[in-house]
Amino acid sequence: MKLKKHSRTYVLAALSLFAGTASAHTGDHAAGFALFHGYAHGLEMPLAASPMLYGLGFVLTTVCLHGLGIAGSLIGRHAVQIAGAGIAATGLVLIFAM
Repeated sequence: MKLKKHSRTYVLAALSLFAGTASAHTGDHAAGFALFHGYAHGLEMPLAASPMLYGLGFVLTTVCLHGLGIAGSLIGRHAVQIAGAGIAATGLVLIFAM
């Protein structure tokens, strides 16, 4: 069931949305989520894939996404919305390409 699989994401998003400021535990929750999320992606790795290259792809993608987020926050809200639209469009392309 997908809802159960992504329930931590929904809880973290709700906490972030309704909290006035981030608490000290928000970083702990994000780190725990990242650890288990990365583990889940490791389990999904195809048998024919090189573990080193597979992991490197995730690390480089994460660095790029964080860089875009930081750049967007420095530029302004409009840039973040454009980046979000680009990510959504890429997701749609990937969905319909399958």
